[in-house]
Amino acid sequence: MGWFWYLGTLVPVIGIVQLGSQSMADRYTYIPMIGIMIVLVWGACELTKRLRLHVVILSTTLAVLTIACIARTRDELPYWKDNITVWTRAIAVTKDNFMAHYKLGVMLWASSQQNQALNELQEAVRINPDFAMAHKYLGTACASLERIPEAFAHYKKGLELAPDDAATWFNYALCCCKMGRLNDALASCQKSQAIGGDPSRQHWINLILQHQALAKQQNADLRAALEKNPDRGDAIDNLAWFLATTVSEDERNGVEAVQLATRACELSHNNPACVATLAAAYAETGQSDKAITTIDLACSLAEKTGDEPSLKYFQKLRECFSTHMPCYELSVYNNLPTQP
Repeated sequence: MGWFWYLGTLVPVIGIVQLGSQSMADRYTYIPMIGIMIVLVWGACELTKRLRLHVVILSTTLAVLTIACIARTRDELPYWKDNITVWTRAIAVTKDNFMAHYKLGVMLWASSQQNQALNELQEAVRINPDFAMAHKYLGTACASLERIPEAFAHYKKGLELAPDDAATWFNYALCCCKMGRLNDALASCQKSQAIGGDPSRQHWINLILQHQALAKQQNADLRAALEKNPDRGDAIDNLAWFLATTVSEDERNGVEAVQLATRACELSHNNPACVATLAAAYAETGQSDKAITTIDLACSLAEKTGDEPSLKYFQKLRECFSTHMPCYELSVYNNLPTQP
């Protein structure tokens, strides 16, 4: 009977039809092992029933086994305290377990242990570069920490591996917005909408289209103002700032921004705002070292004049430039919530 129980209940879980991502799991043996226990108990009873003290022997054996199981259970219980201890233990007793690293990373992130979470998620990706879920979650983690280029790379890789993930397309679109790539953001938002059909995505599509139209009109207006007053430093500075920081790549022009900002600095005798514009223009053209040096000058000038609001803003710009990122002026895209 025990063998029939064992074989009969083992058939559904022997892997003919795989359930989930794992082909083997301890839980698959819980019910089949009842059959083995029937074999052992009934077999032991049959083997010892002719012995004079078979009841004592069986009872003693059972007591010893029970005590051993209690001791072993006591050793294992600390590893089952919570999800973090479970997955930490899984990593300790296995090798190159990308799923355990991923699960631990997710649990650590949920408990606000961000640095440790990133390490585990990065390890999951190192072990299995084709694990789309890890790339997706790592992208969300990096985006939350404003590490936008890293988030962009992980979302892009995740989409290569799982192109039908609507949430990742949307998160990728938000990263494109922050990186000043509205055309890519629009296409990604439309892709997300086509896959998921979430009505909120249409709002973002409309928002991007509005900003593209607004940037085009603003460019024309600023150029018209400069034509009327070609030697006014503020008119030159306004156009330079727009060309360096507009989120619309169709209107952005870093090279022209550098030329205009340099002229504005000359006319204003290094007005702190004009110097900051020149720094932004350098950042847009990929000259990060010049951008940092120039924004440091702007900070120094603002500090000398006691302009605290400008000083704080320039310091924020410096933080951005120190990560080799330009500064794009579109507050609606700052601190955007990504979707898990």
